[in-house]
Amino acid sequence: MKKRATIAAILAVATGTIGVLASSPVAAWTNTTSTTWIPIGQTFLLGGGQPNGFSLQGRNIGRADVEIYRIAADGTQTLLTVLEPQQFVRERFAAGEGAAAKNLSTSEQATLRVQFNAGAGSLGMRYRDN
Repeated sequence: MKKRATIAAILAVATGTIGVLASSPVAAWTNTTSTTWIPIGQTFLLGGGQPNGFSLQGRNIGRADVEIYRIAADGTQTLLTVLEPQQFVRERFAAGEGAAAKNLSTSEQATLRVQFNAGAGSLGMRYRDN
């Protein structure tokens, strides 16, 4: 059963239907690569509350600027960088921390090419309004 859920989640990420996974845990990923679309007025959230750390690297392949935040286990947000088109980010997040990618555009969706490694454990994905 765990294998089926993981395969379904990987397919959702690969096809860009990540929003369908709202708050779904995904287990035991290694170097998962995805194109992630962030709608106007939305922030994409990855991780938060998981028992293990994870690494994230991404490139802004769209035309909208994107703010990247670290979300501490206590909910405190720290701005890490603003990704302009074609810029790259690489970060490690500790157990319990999460990442947030905020679309700054008021006229178009943001597009990121991301790769992450969650190790053994769960990593939730969801969107929220800015």
